[in-house]
Amino acid sequence: LDPVEPYFQNTPLEVRLDPTDASFVDVIHTDGSSHFPSLGFGMIHACGHVDFYPNGGENMPGCSKNILSTILDIDGIWQGTKNFLSCNHFRAVRYFSESVLSPGGFLAFPCGGEKEFEAEKCFVCPAGGCPTMGYNIGTYRPAPGLLHQRFYLKTGEASPFGREYEADSSGAS
Repeated sequence: LDPVEPYFQNTPLEVRLDPTDASFVDVIHTDGSSHFPSLGFGMIHACGHVDFYPNGGENMPGCSKNILSTILDIDGIWQGTKNFLSCNHFRAVRYFSESVLSPGGFLAFPCGGEKEFEAEKCFVCPAGGCPTMGYNIGTYRPAPGLLHQRFYLKTGEASPFGREYEADSSGAS
């Protein structure tokens, strides 16, 4: 879940997460902004058999970009600082947890990148279907030999995070 960037991004495969670490590696990227200067803690580069990029994989809805309003949290400065620094990173955990009971809301689509997805050019599932991000990924397997398949989806600002989509499952684009 959102593999960490500092000291691991662009390192040899032996050091970081990669598809050889297990028979099936799926990754949820939620904090892929660069560590410096954006304070991102996650890795944006694909590193699994299947890589999910909810909301583009960087800034999650509901995670404030305003440091002052977040740090001045009702629960105190320490809690506010912790929320500001880790909100995007820990959304991967929250999405995965929610996917256990609400699998239908995390349908993801193959896409070349966030811009294409935002332009709604990627709502077509391949012949084998589209994967569901999270706990129910076990029902999806990529074609043998394919690595670093990128899938995109949108989530909401607060729980329930999952969103329902209508997709073309004919395999045509």
